[in-house]
Amino acid sequence: MIVHGFRVMAYLASARSDQPGHPLHVDPAWQGQGRADNPVLYRALYFSESMTGAVAESFGDLHVWSEEMFEVPFLDGGRRVLVRLDVDLPDDERIDLDDASVLVARGLRPTEVVGRNRERTRQVAADLFLDGIREIRWWSWWRPEWRNRVLMAPLADTDPFAAWVTVTQVEQFTLASPAVTAASEMLRRPLR
Repeated sequence: MIVHGFRVMAYLASARSDQPGHPLHVDPAWQGQGRADNPVLYRALYFSESMTGAVAESFGDLHVWSEEMFEVPFLDGGRRVLVRLDVDLPDDERIDLDDASVLVARGLRPTEVVGRNRERTRQVAADLFLDGIREIRWWSWWRPEWRNRVLMAPLADTDPFAAWVTVTQVEQFTLASPAVTAASEMLRRPLR
């Protein structure tokens, strides 16, 4: 089944898939801080099911939003963009932690999925990965109606996400972009 998603990322048009700036590149040096990160087991690529959710996940911690948040000082010529992805995985390699029956079957509480205890959320993700799961779905910390996903690819894979993910669109955006204005209104973030 194909799932459509969106991610905000530092983009460079000339980048290859193994280089920073490519929509499917996951730099191991940046892994380890995310909710489902386990850089000793796999690479994690995060995305949201909605454009607004992707913007909120990327910039929600900023109290004021400005054009500077799209700049990428570490990537010469790069800029943060909104990328649309199509993800094709077998259903038995996906799990929806927004489904109460799944939580009960796994003995999980909602706070173990979306709480700020990253040690616990990472352990949940590691356990799922070791059980053969390659994609986890959950609800956003910012707004429960936004759904997030993470893809987990084994470290041995040289081009870890290329077999599952197709990039269908790369959109430059500004403070006036609909996804940015919608997310800023919903999160009450002033635009400067």
